[in-house]
Amino acid sequence: MLRFYTKEKISKEVHTINLSRAEALEILEGNLFKDCPDYNEENTVIVERDTEMAYPTWDNGELREMTREEKILILGHTERLFDGEYIENGEIKSIKAPEALIRAVWNKETLMWEESMTKEELLEKRTQKIIEYSKLEDEKKTLENSRFATIEEIQLVTDKMLAVENEINNLAEQLRIIG
Repeated sequence: MLRFYTKEKISKEVHTINLSRAEALEILEGNLFKDCPDYNEENTVIVERDTEMAYPTWDNGELREMTREEKILILGHTERLFDGEYIENGEIKSIKAPEALIRAVWNKETLMWEESMTKEELLEKRTQKIIEYSKLEDEKKTLENSRFATIEEIQLVTDKMLAVENEINNLAEQLRIIG
């Protein structure tokens, strides 16, 4: 199938011929624009493909599908923005979620990341981490009292304890911020 597209930044399909290029050339006596005199090689490009292009664009002498960024900036498809993205001065800008947020959610109106975890959820998570830390303490004591444990095994548990302790402290800080 031959598809005729305008040579514009936001291209449009303006005509189709349900034949191959060779068949159309034969039937139209070598002039593919015979059925559509408003179009010519100056303002139209002809491609042979079965399916219509969803978002065609004429760019540097080539017809192609628009990129996600072009769909956002040229067509205004802001629903395609990812969390943390916004448009400023005709460009897509991005803000990474702060690591301090446990469950970050992007607020599209304020263009800010916010904490979506409730105080109750934070308390529950902190309680689980305290219990996890307590189990690691017991594991470490057991290893220290065992004649089979190696220094590396004890150090591994100690390192895990330190990581969980940091998480507990971070959760406490989050609780302080939430109030």
